Amino acid sequence: MIVLGRAETDPLTAFLGYTEAIFGAEGWVKWVIGIPLIVALLLSVLNAIMGCGRALYQVASDGLLPRLFQHTNRHGVPDSAMAFNLVCSIVVVFFGSPFEIYIFSNMGYLLSVSLALIGYFLYRQRHPELRRPVLMPGFLRHVALGIGVFFLFVWVYGGYHASDIAVAAGKRWLYFLGLGIIPIGGS
Repeated sequence: MIVLGRAETDPLTAFLGYTEAIFGAEGWVKWVIGIPLIVALLLSVLNAIMGCGRALYQVASDGLLPRLFQHTNRHGVPDSAMAFNLVCSIVVVFFGSPFEIYIFSNMGYLLSVSLALIGYFLYRQRHPELRRPVLMPGFLRHVALGIGVFFLFVWVYGGYHASDIAVAAGKRWLYFLGLGIIPIGGS
């Protein structure tokens, strides 16, 4: 059984232990659990490559990236952008374990979520008269601010200490790598 905290096991072992306790330790259990986990990982990689490729294509179409990323194949797929994303993803894989990759890659994600929530508060606070297609109740701007500030705290404090907890001591360079990637990704 796994509890909150640092786990010394991989996800497949954790899921297999749980399912073996329910269904037994027959050989079919590993296949029934292992194959869907592998398929889910492959689909998440495919979604990441396709989504990022489309984003690179659109940003290039808007004139903010080189025209190389605008190229599409005969099926309308932005092949140059997807190939670039694939090469970058392969480089990221060589950084190490999934935990190491999560540490530096979540820096941009947590920052964008927290800034979006804080931005929602500021937008509603400064321009309440503007028409919107969907108008949330006014008190939700304060909820968004609270969640955004909390995520910002998690981003700064939690991100700095996450490598000590999830990976190993001496891996705080992953935090700073994530900080360095943010301006590159935002440009």
